[in-house]
Parts: sequence; structure tokens; C-alpha cells
Amino acid sequence: MALDNANELKQFITQIEAANAELETIQTDKGELFKAAKGAGFDPAIIPGVVAGRRKNPTERAVQD
Repeated sequence: MALDNANELKQFITQIEAANAELETIQTDKGELFKAAKGAGFDPAIIPGVVAGRRKNPTERAVQD
């Protein structure tokens, strides 16, 4: 029983480590996208607000506008 728990915990830890590695890659990719947007003449400071707005459903957006 204890060995099963140890193996299960090891699997969870391995999966969390893999997810953390994926998150790091995604964060790096996002950083590159912000740099590219800035290089194209866009203000990267407004991009998070635009993305957050697009995440809302159309009704929420209409109320906000």
C-alpha cells in the first residue's frame, strides 16, 4: 500500500514538473509575441487589456462599452 502511494505521488510530481516546463515555454512564447508586437509598432502595454476584453462574452462586452 505504501509503495502504491509513493508511486502515485511520484507520478503526480512528474506530471506537475512537465506542466511547469510547458508553462515556461508558453511564457517565453508570450514574451516573444509581445516583443514582435512592439517591433511592429504596437503598444504592448495595452495588449493584456484587449485580450481580457476578448475573453468576455458579447453581453459583458456590450455592457462595458
